[in-house]
Amino acid sequence: MNHIHNAQKGILDRLMQCLLREKLIPYKEEEGAINIELSKDSSIRIGVKRKFYLNRIEISDVSYILSSGTTRIETPEQLIHLLQLYGLFPESEEAAVFSRELQNSTENYQLSLKEFSKRQKSWLPYMEQYDNPISWIHQLAVENETFSPLAFFEQLAIHGHTLHPCTKTKMGMSLEEAAVYSPECGGMPEIVYAAVHKSRTAASLLKGTEIKTLLFQQNDALEEAFRNELDSQSLDPEEYELLPLHPWQAEHVIPELYYGELQDRLVVLIEGIKEPAFALASLRTLLPAAQGRKNPYHLKTAIRVQATSAVRTVSPASASHGPKFTQLFQELANRPDFPETLILVKEEGGIHFKDQGSSDEREKNLAAMIRENPEVYTDSANGELAIPGVALISDSPFGNGSLLTEAVRLYKNSKDSGSLEVAAEDWIRDYSRLLFQSVLPVMTRYGIALEAHLQNSIPVLKHGAPVKLIVRDYGGIKLYNKRLQKTGLEFVFQMETHVEALNAEALQDTVSHAIIQNHLGELIITLVKELNIKEEKFWEIASEEMDLVWNSLYDDPDAPADRQAMMERELSLKSLVGMRLKHTIDNTYTKVPNPFAAVKEGGSKRAELQN
Repeated sequence: MNHIHNAQKGILDRLMQCLLREKLIPYKEEEGAINIELSKDSSIRIGVKRKFYLNRIEISDVSYILSSGTTRIETPEQLIHLLQLYGLFPESEEAAVFSRELQNSTENYQLSLKEFSKRQKSWLPYMEQYDNPISWIHQLAVENETFSPLAFFEQLAIHGHTLHPCTKTKMGMSLEEAAVYSPECGGMPEIVYAAVHKSRTAASLLKGTEIKTLLFQQNDALEEAFRNELDSQSLDPEEYELLPLHPWQAEHVIPELYYGELQDRLVVLIEGIKEPAFALASLRTLLPAAQGRKNPYHLKTAIRVQATSAVRTVSPASASHGPKFTQLFQELANRPDFPETLILVKEEGGIHFKDQGSSDEREKNLAAMIRENPEVYTDSANGELAIPGVALISDSPFGNGSLLTEAVRLYKNSKDSGSLEVAAEDWIRDYSRLLFQSVLPVMTRYGIALEAHLQNSIPVLKHGAPVKLIVRDYGGIKLYNKRLQKTGLEFVFQMETHVEALNAEALQDTVSHAIIQNHLGELIITLVKELNIKEEKFWEIASEEMDLVWNSLYDDPDAPADRQAMMERELSLKSLVGMRLKHTIDNTYTKVPNPFAAVKEGGSKRAELQN
């Protein structure tokens, strides 16, 4: 029952904060509360335990107040029903769909909490042997060269997107399937492989000419199974390419959407092999389990399931551009002004079905990316661990708050800090420096805005201390050729894509949303809640580190404009619910107070900026 309550409260809190932050409903602030007037004698009262920068709040309770009495609002459905009753929320088809997504998110969040609780009990024996779960996982990596710390940490992402009320939405997937396939449930899907006739594929590779050559490197049995299957049907293996499929996609989508090709044997499912894999934080990305961290690749598969606001297929543009972005990044990485602390994961190959009728639906549902395994950049023998950012704000396996606080405890011991508070401040300084010196110069010097939010970012910690930043997934980056041309290079887009930036503002919005709001801001709020430290101090520290990076870019003509954009009194934040109600994937933004502007102007300005 506790899981049900916690899941409902978690989704209700996210929904309420989005409605307020995106100004989708009128409200007034009161002492310790926010009031939404419904009519002359009715209102909704939101109890506010405390406020944070970036217009975040910690909600204690939500109540429906009438002259006849008060009723507690417990679920997102109750809230939306009330708002619609008083004409403050649309009753459109989009709103009805959104309501169903919220319900699905709540159910899956409940499952996530329940399954994680079970997994946590299985880890209890290790608490007697290790005082910190990061130390435990490091020891496992030292003892077993195939054990993947990254996969373990990816599967800690039980809370998902902390801003999005559809954080756990998996529309199209049953709860039983979610329990098997979701990373937060310890999911181990079995990868299915499909041979696809080369006349029906389009591929882009960093090296070589065939995707199957890359895939064969993972598993000796895969090539044999591929050839045996095609030989048994009197088909020539040389005429076929190979694609990894998520098992959910192989069961629910492939038989229907590619029925004709299956009948004509232009698409052939390989029966002789199913490969167990770890489900990673993005649900559709898989790490074959046999070699674990020694596996050369992560496989990003297409899955026609809506997670948060998007159906997680693989677009032809992503499949085509991924390896070409990597070629560009490799050339830039060889330049002396490229950040030493930044590692951009290689997209080794992308492949998608080529439909003769140019059906986007068919092209993106039979597609995949072959991505370099980020763990090749970590040295476990030297104390390094790759931890996806999203895992840091998730619960510790040992139940001692968040994994981030565990990292700070480890950092405190390794640095011999005087107190946990001092260690937290020093950790944020080190982390801010790493984040800013990795991401900001790439935007300013090269016109590339990395979408380095918590899920795409993999900080490498050494005894708790952040030492490198690995960034993956380039489907949401922005590339501005006008700036890139300063380097003597230009990126040629193969097809229309939202990745192409038309102005500098697109770069600045992407970076500020990713690294300030959906990255550093989340880490700071987590530490403030758990350690009861003044938030302003963290932002002052981060501001000092950002200034150092801008100062180092003094000779770049675009640095002043970028610096000014990051120091505006307000920053752009994606309108997560607003975009959903408009049924658009095009980014639209709302404005939130900028903590960097606030600390520059002094603490007395904070209240003014918050309102």
